[in-house]
Amino acid sequence: MSSSTSNPTSDPMATSLTAEAASLPSPWHCIQTKGEDVPIRLHPEPHDGPVEYKQHLLLQGHPVGSQSRDLRLENLTTQLLWRLQQSACHSFSVGGSEPRGALYEIGVADDGTLVGLTAHEMEESLETLYQMAARLGCTVHIFRTEKLNEKFVVEALVKPSLSKPEGEHAQLRVTLVGPSMSGKSTLLGTLTTSTLDNGRGRSRVAMLKHRHEVDSGMTSSVSHELLGYVPTDGVGIINYALPGVSSWTDIHAQTAKGRLVLLADSAGHPRYQRTTVRGLVGCAPHWTLLCLPADADEETNLCNAYLRLCLKLDLQLVIVITRLDKAVKPRLRQILSNVLDGLKSVGRVPAMLPAEGPDEPTQRIPEMNLPTVTDRTVPVLLTSAVRGDGIALLHALLWHLPISPPPPASGTTMFHIEDVYLRPADANGIVVAGRLRSGQLSVGDRLVLGPFPEWKNVTVLGIRNLRLPVPWLRQDQAGTVVVAPTEGLENVRRGMVLAPQPPPETRVTFATRLKGLEKGALAVGNRVVVYVASVRAAATVTDVEEDGLVRLKLDGHEVMPVGEQALVMADGGKALWGGEGRGEKGVGGLEGYVGTILD
Repeated sequence: MSSSTSNPTSDPMATSLTAEAASLPSPWHCIQTKGEDVPIRLHPEPHDGPVEYKQHLLLQGHPVGSQSRDLRLENLTTQLLWRLQQSACHSFSVGGSEPRGALYEIGVADDGTLVGLTAHEMEESLETLYQMAARLGCTVHIFRTEKLNEKFVVEALVKPSLSKPEGEHAQLRVTLVGPSMSGKSTLLGTLTTSTLDNGRGRSRVAMLKHRHEVDSGMTSSVSHELLGYVPTDGVGIINYALPGVSSWTDIHAQTAKGRLVLLADSAGHPRYQRTTVRGLVGCAPHWTLLCLPADADEETNLCNAYLRLCLKLDLQLVIVITRLDKAVKPRLRQILSNVLDGLKSVGRVPAMLPAEGPDEPTQRIPEMNLPTVTDRTVPVLLTSAVRGDGIALLHALLWHLPISPPPPASGTTMFHIEDVYLRPADANGIVVAGRLRSGQLSVGDRLVLGPFPEWKNVTVLGIRNLRLPVPWLRQDQAGTVVVAPTEGLENVRRGMVLAPQPPPETRVTFATRLKGLEKGALAVGNRVVVYVASVRAAATVTDVEEDGLVRLKLDGHEVMPVGEQALVMADGGKALWGGEGRGEKGVGGLEGYVGTILD
C-alpha cells in the first residue's frame, strides 16, 4: 500500500486547514495493521462525532435501493449536515461553538475495512462530495490518499465557508390574501403545476393541508409552495410540471443563480381571521397578492375590508382579479373602480397591466414590457386559472418584482418563531419555524429561547432554508431550526424568539400611536388583540389620548422591539359571519389600527 498525505506547511491557509483536520478525531491516528505495518482496517465508524465512513458516494451505476439520483443526493447532504452538527458539538469541549468540519473516509466500509474504489469511482464520489458541500456553503479539502491494489481510499475535510456561497438564490416572499372563494389556492396550484383548473377546484387540491378544506373548499391554514425562475434562454419557470421536479430540493437544484419565490396561501373566511393576519404580519412578505374575484357580488364589502387592511399595513401590493372567466362587465367595472379609488385615496399609484387572452401555461416567460414598479406602485392584472388569462403575465411579474432590503438591524441575532414541530421520540431537539429578523444564525450557536420565567439555554443542531439543509440563515431569511435540549421546551409557542445571551428585553406594557384612530373607537378597559411580528397577544387598553397615542397592558410578557409595526384589533370574539356559503356578508375581524412600538 502506498500513501500520499498533504504536507502544506509552506501555505499558511493550508497549514490552518491541516491544524483544523488534526483537531478532529481522524481514524488514521490509530490504525490496525497486518505485518510490515500495512493497514488493513480502521476502527469501526463511530455513531456520533464528525467522522463519516463511505464505501462510495456514487449517485448512479451502483445499487442504492430505489432512491432516485436527486433523492440520494438530498439524503447524503442531510447526512453531511448531521456530521457538521456533530463537529460543532465536538468543539464545545474546547470552548467553540462553530462547526469545525467533517472528515469523510471514502472507500471505507462501516466496520473500518479498507475496500477502496477505482480511480473513476473515486472521481465520481468526490464530485458528489463537492456537490453536497456546495449545497451547504462548504468547501472540500483532500488530506490523505491511500492506494491499495489499484484502488484508492481518500480522507477529505468538509469545512463551512465563511463567504457567501456562489449562486445563492434571490428569495422573494409573497403572501396571497383575499375573500373566501376568490380562487387563491386555485391560482397557486396553476402557478406551481402549469395546469389549468377545470372550474371545480382541480388545481387547488394539492395545495390544501386538511380534509375539511377539501370538503368545504375553504382554506383554514397557511400553506407554502415554492417556485423558481432562471435566466436561461429568456426566463424559465421551475415548478412541478418539469420532469424530475417533485420536491423543493429539486426546485433549489434547478434554480442556480435565479430567483426563488416562496408563496404563502392564507385563509379567506373571516372566521379564520388569525390565520389571515398571520400571513400578512407574521410571514413578513416582500409583496402581497390581493386576490379579488371578478364575479364578486355580495362579497364587495369583504373585498373592500381586505384592501383597507393591506393599505393600513402599508404592504407592497399587487391586485390580482381572479375568476375572469366568470366575469360580467358591469360587475368587473365596479370592482376595478372600487380598487382604483381605494388606492388613490392613500397615495398609491395603480398600474393597470395589459389584459392577456386565454392561453395554455408554458415553462417559459415570454418577453413583456412591464411598468417600472416602486414601493408606491400597485400593479393590477386580470387572471383566470381556468382559461389561462394573465398567468404568464403573473409569472413575469413575480420574476421582476423588486425585493426591498431588510431594515437596518442592531446586529444582534433574533429569530421570530412562527411554528413549532415535535420530532420523533428518538430524535434530539424540537423544530421551530420562522424568520430571522436580524443578525446571522449558524449551526452550533448557543442561544436562549423564550420568554419564559427563566429563559432556556439551547444549541442549534440544524438549519433548513426553504427545506434545504444549510449551515446558516442570514437576516430576513425564513427557515426551520432544530434546537436542543428538549427538556423544558414543552411549552414553546408561536411568538417566542431565539436570541444570544443576554436575553432580549420583554415588556408587559407598551405605547403606540395608531394611525386614523377614530374618536371613541377605543376606550380605557377595552380588550384588544395585538399582532407584532410573530406575536399574537391579548391586551387591555389603559389610556387613550386625542392624538391617537394608546397605552396597552399585555396579559403576559412578550418580546416587542421598539420600532416594530403593531396591528391592534378589537377582541370581539368570533368574526361577524352568518354561514359558510359563498357571498355571505361579514367583515368583522378584519378592521384594525396600525402603529409602531414606541416604548
